[in-house]
Amino acid sequence: MALVDFSENDLMVLKQIITAVKGGRVNTPTRPTSERALTENADHQAPETYIAKTPSGGIPALTESSPDEQPGSATCDIYQILDDPVTGVAELQMVTGLNKIVYNLTTDAIDGDTLITVTRTKFGNWMAMVSGGAACDFIRFRINSVDQVPFQCPWQSAVVDILARPCGCTVVPEEAGTGTAETVRVFDEAKCHLDEPANDLVGRIGYAKYMIGEERVAVDPGTGTSTGTTTGSGDCRWEITSLCCNTNTCT
Repeated sequence: MALVDFSENDLMVLKQIITAVKGGRVNTPTRPTSERALTENADHQAPETYIAKTPSGGIPALTESSPDEQPGSATCDIYQILDDPVTGVAELQMVTGLNKIVYNLTTDAIDGDTLITVTRTKFGNWMAMVSGGAACDFIRFRINSVDQVPFQCPWQSAVVDILARPCGCTVVPEEAGTGTAETVRVFDEAKCHLDEPANDLVGRIGYAKYMIGEERVAVDPGTGTSTGTTTGSGDCRWEITSLCCNTNTCT
């Protein structure tokens, strides 16, 4: 084998090449499959969509409070669609060990044991994507009690028992109680419904819609069991749209 005799200039060039190669940018090796699987649990990933199943208690609705609204949340199991290795039929399978706190940004609660679509945001929050559900903003009611405000007529509001709600709604905004004792507070913004003595109003049946009006007085509707506190105008509340006549007095 013949020996190569490098000049000083050749050696200097070779050293420069070696230095450049050693200091060059090296691509990251391909991530092992076992490690890639773990990244599904990492909240730093880009926004993605998943399938989740709500717990038996569902996900509560967003609470419209001041100054900050509070989304409802619950821990949900994450699912994926996989083909059965034998039949080849697509099946939903729970991802073992993967569950996340999912937030509900709507004013309607999400039913329990329900499959929903969830999105992981860029900031790592998991959001329930629900749309097209029933508008839970209308009720039929029976008056339970009215505000006893001395020397004031008409009565401003009343606590009512919910008799009916839109199909597909398990709960309406501000609903309190369980079973057959669900109540909300309704308001007579038109000042033409609760304009009779309290004794004549209790037991009457009517309808109310969940509405917002900038002109209303600054009273928080509360939960249906209290008189509420002053919060400023513009809040949604149940407004009476019609009230049936008292059959004992109508002719």
